[in-house]
Amino acid sequence: MWKWINPWWFLAGIAAGLLLAIPNIVWQYNHNWQALFHLEVLQKTQLSKLSYFHFFTGMFSLNSLFLLVWLSGLGYLLFSPEIKNLRFMGMGY
Repeated sequence: MWKWINPWWFLAGIAAGLLLAIPNIVWQYNHNWQALFHLEVLQKTQLSKLSYFHFFTGMFSLNSLFLLVWLSGLGYLLFSPEIKNLRFMGMGY
């Protein structure tokens, strides 16, 4: 597996990710981690009133339009003899 990964591109990808993430981390640090504060306030005021059942039914109702497309693509990955060598992707998903 490692012969397919060029170490230079791998390190360049890590560097690019860090280059994109560092400004956000610095801003969060300078502003007393506002994202964590916002999540704490949401948990106390809104998310405590939401049950797991209502969350999942809401998620399925929003995504039900795409369920047919998703299931047909997954079925094609799992059962199509044309792309038998890619079946691991469907099993992994």
